[in-house]
Amino acid sequence: QLLAIRNIQLLLVLAVGVFFLNHGFTSWAPTLLKERGMTLAAAGFWTAGATAIGALGTVTISGIAPPGRRVLTMVGLLVLATVATVVLAFISGYAIIAPLIVSNWARMPMIAVLSLLVMETRGVGTLRVGAAMGLFFVAAEIGGFSGPFVVGLLRDSTGELMWGGLALAIAAGAMVVVMPFIRESKETMADPAKFKSLSVPRKDWEELGVIATRTNRTRSKMIARLIRFYRENKGEKKNVKPNGKTG
Repeated sequence: QLLAIRNIQLLLVLAVGVFFLNHGFTSWAPTLLKERGMTLAAAGFWTAGATAIGALGTVTISGIAPPGRRVLTMVGLLVLATVATVVLAFISGYAIIAPLIVSNWARMPMIAVLSLLVMETRGVGTLRVGAAMGLFFVAAEIGGFSGPFVVGLLRDSTGELMWGGLALAIAAGAMVVVMPFIRESKETMADPAKFKSLSVPRKDWEELGVIATRTNRTRSKMIARLIRFYRENKGEKKNVKPNGKTG
Protein backbone atom coordinates (compact mmCIF):
# COMPACT_ATOMS: atom_id res chain seq x y z
CA GLN A 1 0.00 0.00 0.00
CA LEU A 2 2.83 2.41 0.77
CA LEU A 3 4.48 1.68 -2.57
CA ALA A 4 1.26 2.69 -4.31
CA ILE A 5 1.62 6.26 -2.99
CA ARG A 6 3.27 8.38 -5.70
CA ASN A 7 5.04 10.62 -3.21
CA ILE A 8 6.64 7.59 -1.56
CA GLN A 9 7.78 6.26 -4.92
CA LEU A 10 9.51 9.54 -5.76
CA LEU A 11 11.03 9.86 -2.29
CA LEU A 12 12.50 6.36 -2.57
CA VAL A 13 14.16 7.38 -5.83
CA LEU A 14 15.51 10.50 -4.14
CA ALA A 15 16.77 8.39 -1.22
CA VAL A 16 18.84 6.34 -3.66
CA GLY A 17 20.15 9.52 -5.27
CA VAL A 18 21.06 11.28 -2.01
CA PHE A 19 22.93 8.26 -0.64
CA PHE A 20 24.63 7.86 -4.03
CA LEU A 21 25.81 11.47 -3.76
CA ASN A 22 26.74 11.41 -0.07
CA HIS A 23 28.52 8.06 0.08
CA GLY A 24 30.15 8.49 -3.30
CA PHE A 25 31.67 11.81 -2.28
CA THR A 26 32.51 11.02 1.35
CA SER A 27 34.25 7.74 0.52
CA TRP A 28 36.56 9.33 -2.03
CA ALA A 29 37.04 12.81 -0.49
CA PRO A 30 40.44 12.07 1.17
CA THR A 31 41.77 10.59 -2.08
CA LEU A 32 40.49 13.57 -4.06
CA LEU A 33 42.21 16.05 -1.75
CA LYS A 34 45.46 14.06 -1.84
CA GLU A 35 45.42 13.91 -5.63
CA ARG A 36 44.83 17.68 -5.77
CA GLY A 37 48.04 18.49 -3.90
CA MET A 38 47.37 18.02 -0.18
CA THR A 39 49.40 15.83 2.12
CA LEU A 40 47.69 12.75 3.52
CA ALA A 41 47.47 14.36 6.98
CA ALA A 42 45.99 17.58 5.58
CA ALA A 43 43.49 15.63 3.47
CA GLY A 44 42.31 13.70 6.51
CA PHE A 45 42.06 16.87 8.61
CA TRP A 46 40.00 18.84 6.10
CA THR A 47 37.77 15.85 5.33
CA ALA A 48 36.98 15.47 9.03
CA GLY A 49 36.50 19.23 9.45
CA ALA A 50 34.11 19.41 6.50
CA THR A 51 32.16 16.46 7.90
CA ALA A 52 31.76 18.28 11.23
CA ILE A 53 30.46 21.35 9.41
CA GLY A 54 28.06 19.11 7.51
CA ALA A 55 26.73 17.75 10.81
CA LEU A 56 26.18 21.33 11.95
CA GLY A 57 24.31 21.95 8.71
CA THR A 58 22.02 19.00 9.47
CA VAL A 59 21.02 20.56 12.78
CA THR A 60 20.51 24.07 11.44
CA ILE A 61 18.81 23.26 8.12
CA SER A 62 16.38 20.75 9.64
CA GLY A 63 15.34 23.36 12.19
CA ILE A 64 14.69 26.16 9.69
CA ALA A 65 12.86 24.09 7.05
CA PRO A 66 9.22 24.19 8.25
CA PRO A 67 6.36 22.19 6.68
CA GLY A 68 5.50 23.70 3.33
CA ARG A 69 9.08 24.72 2.56
CA ARG A 70 10.92 21.44 2.74
CA VAL A 71 10.81 20.86 -1.03
CA LEU A 72 12.16 24.35 -1.66
CA THR A 73 14.88 23.71 0.93
CA MET A 74 15.86 20.48 -0.81
CA VAL A 75 16.06 22.23 -4.18
CA GLY A 76 18.39 24.85 -2.70
CA LEU A 77 20.61 22.20 -1.09
CA LEU A 78 20.80 20.17 -4.29
CA VAL A 79 21.72 23.21 -6.38
CA LEU A 80 24.48 24.11 -3.91
CA ALA A 81 25.76 20.53 -3.89
CA THR A 82 25.73 20.37 -7.70
CA VAL A 83 27.72 23.59 -8.12
CA ALA A 84 30.18 22.72 -5.35
CA THR A 85 30.79 19.23 -6.74
CA VAL A 86 31.45 20.58 -10.25
CA VAL A 87 33.94 23.09 -8.83
CA LEU A 88 35.64 20.34 -6.82
CA ALA A 89 36.11 18.32 -9.98
CA PHE A 90 38.23 21.01 -11.65
CA ILE A 91 40.25 22.91 -9.03
CA SER A 92 43.27 21.87 -6.98
CA GLY A 93 45.40 22.98 -4.04
CA TYR A 94 44.02 24.54 -0.89
CA ALA A 95 41.41 26.45 -2.93
CA ILE A 96 39.48 23.19 -2.87
CA ILE A 97 38.63 23.66 0.83
CA ALA A 98 35.83 26.20 0.26
CA PRO A 99 33.74 24.06 -2.15
CA LEU A 100 34.47 21.03 0.04
CA ILE A 101 32.87 22.76 3.04
CA VAL A 102 29.92 24.03 0.99
CA SER A 103 29.35 20.56 -0.46
CA ASN A 104 29.29 18.89 2.95
CA TRP A 105 27.08 21.60 4.45
CA ALA A 106 24.58 21.13 1.62
CA ARG A 107 24.66 17.34 1.30
CA MET A 108 24.42 16.09 4.86
CA PRO A 109 21.06 17.67 5.81
CA MET A 110 19.34 16.12 2.78
CA ILE A 111 18.50 12.80 4.43
CA ALA A 112 16.93 14.55 7.42
CA VAL A 113 14.74 16.73 5.18
CA LEU A 114 13.70 13.77 3.00
CA SER A 115 12.86 11.76 6.12
CA LEU A 116 10.51 14.52 7.25
CA LEU A 117 8.85 14.54 3.84
CA VAL A 118 8.29 10.77 4.08
CA MET A 119 6.72 11.01 7.54
CA GLU A 120 4.47 13.90 6.49
CA THR A 121 3.25 12.29 3.27
CA ARG A 122 -0.51 11.88 3.18
CA GLY A 123 -1.40 8.21 3.58
CA VAL A 124 1.56 7.29 5.80
CA GLY A 125 0.30 8.32 9.24
CA THR A 126 1.51 7.14 12.61
CA LEU A 127 0.62 3.50 11.93
CA ARG A 128 2.81 3.24 8.83
CA VAL A 129 5.64 5.63 9.53
CA GLY A 130 7.94 2.82 10.71
CA ALA A 131 7.36 0.78 7.56
CA ALA A 132 7.75 3.89 5.39
CA MET A 133 11.10 4.79 6.95
CA GLY A 134 12.23 1.18 6.64
CA LEU A 135 11.51 1.24 2.91
CA PHE A 136 13.23 4.60 2.67
CA PHE A 137 16.53 3.40 4.12
CA VAL A 138 16.43 0.06 2.30
CA ALA A 139 16.20 1.96 -0.99
CA ALA A 140 18.79 4.50 0.16
CA GLU A 141 21.41 1.82 0.78
CA ILE A 142 21.30 0.94 -2.91
CA GLY A 143 22.74 4.39 -3.52
CA GLY A 144 25.05 3.96 -0.53
CA PHE A 145 26.71 1.05 -2.29
CA SER A 146 26.54 2.23 -5.90
CA GLY A 147 27.91 5.75 -5.25
CA PRO A 148 31.43 4.75 -4.13
CA PHE A 149 31.40 1.88 -6.65
CA VAL A 150 30.63 4.11 -9.64
CA VAL A 151 33.16 6.76 -8.60
CA GLY A 152 35.83 4.08 -8.14
CA LEU A 153 34.97 2.44 -11.45
CA LEU A 154 35.28 5.76 -13.29
CA ARG A 155 38.59 6.49 -11.57
CA ASP A 156 39.98 3.12 -12.59
CA SER A 157 38.77 3.62 -16.16
CA THR A 158 40.02 7.20 -16.62
CA GLY A 159 42.86 7.44 -14.13
CA GLU A 160 41.42 10.45 -12.25
CA LEU A 161 38.52 11.38 -9.99
CA MET A 162 37.22 14.25 -12.09
CA TRP A 163 34.76 12.06 -13.98
CA GLY A 164 33.50 10.50 -10.78
CA GLY A 165 32.88 13.98 -9.38
CA LEU A 166 30.99 14.95 -12.51
CA ALA A 167 28.86 11.80 -12.21
CA LEU A 168 27.92 12.86 -8.66
CA ALA A 169 27.10 16.37 -9.88
CA ILE A 170 24.86 14.95 -12.61
CA ALA A 171 23.03 12.84 -10.00
CA ALA A 172 22.47 15.92 -7.84
CA GLY A 173 21.22 17.91 -10.83
CA ALA A 174 18.83 15.12 -11.80
CA MET A 175 17.30 15.20 -8.32
CA VAL A 176 16.61 18.92 -8.71
CA VAL A 177 14.35 17.99 -11.64
CA VAL A 178 12.48 15.41 -9.55
CA MET A 179 11.84 17.62 -6.50
CA PRO A 180 8.97 19.75 -7.96
CA PHE A 181 6.90 16.56 -8.35
CA ILE A 182 6.92 15.95 -4.57
CA ARG A 183 3.59 16.87 -2.99
CA GLU A 184 4.34 18.43 0.35
CA SER A 185 1.93 18.63 3.26
CA LYS A 186 1.57 22.18 4.56
CA GLU A 187 -0.36 21.20 7.66
CA THR A 188 1.21 22.00 11.01
CA MET A 189 1.05 19.83 14.09
CA ALA A 190 -1.91 20.37 16.39
CA ASP A 191 -1.38 22.48 19.49
CA PRO A 192 -1.42 20.05 22.46
CA ALA A 193 -2.86 22.79 24.68
CA LYS A 194 -6.12 22.65 22.74
CA PHE A 195 -6.75 19.11 23.94
CA LYS A 196 -7.50 20.52 27.39
CA SER A 197 -10.93 21.64 26.18
CA LEU A 198 -12.02 18.14 25.14
CA SER A 199 -14.72 16.48 27.22
CA VAL A 200 -13.17 13.03 26.73
CA PRO A 201 -9.64 11.82 27.47
CA ARG A 202 -7.10 12.69 24.83
CA LYS A 203 -6.15 9.03 24.36
CA ASP A 204 -9.72 8.28 23.27
CA TRP A 205 -9.44 10.82 20.45
CA GLU A 206 -6.08 9.39 19.43
CA GLU A 207 -7.58 5.90 19.41
CA LEU A 208 -10.28 7.14 17.06
CA GLY A 209 -7.67 7.36 14.31
CA VAL A 210 -6.79 3.71 14.85
CA ILE A 211 -10.44 2.63 14.92
CA ALA A 212 -11.07 4.43 11.63
CA THR A 213 -8.63 2.08 9.88
CA ARG A 214 -9.76 -1.10 11.64
CA THR A 215 -13.51 -1.02 11.83
CA ASN A 216 -16.69 -2.27 10.21
CA ARG A 217 -19.12 -0.32 8.05
CA THR A 218 -21.50 0.69 10.87
CA ARG A 219 -18.81 2.25 13.02
CA SER A 220 -17.22 3.82 9.96
CA LYS A 221 -20.49 5.67 9.31
CA MET A 222 -20.51 6.90 12.91
CA ILE A 223 -16.98 8.23 12.55
CA ALA A 224 -17.90 9.84 9.22
CA ARG A 225 -20.84 11.63 10.85
CA LEU A 226 -18.59 12.90 13.64
CA ILE A 227 -16.07 14.27 11.13
CA ARG A 228 -18.84 15.82 9.02
CA PHE A 229 -20.34 17.53 12.07
CA TYR A 230 -16.94 18.96 12.95
CA ARG A 231 -16.38 20.30 9.45
CA GLU A 232 -19.87 21.81 9.16
CA ASN A 233 -19.32 23.70 12.39
CA LYS A 234 -15.75 24.62 11.43
CA GLY A 235 -14.39 23.19 14.64
CA GLU A 236 -16.30 25.68 16.80
CA LYS A 237 -17.33 24.70 20.30
CA LYS A 238 -21.10 24.22 20.30
CA ASN A 239 -23.30 22.36 22.72
CA VAL A 240 -25.62 19.92 20.99
CA LYS A 241 -29.07 19.38 22.53
CA PRO A 242 -30.88 16.04 22.33
CA ASN A 243 -33.14 17.35 19.53
CA GLY A 244 -30.05 18.01 17.38
CA LYS A 245 -30.14 21.80 17.69
CA THR A 246 -27.09 23.72 18.81
CA GLY A 247 -27.09 26.27 21.57
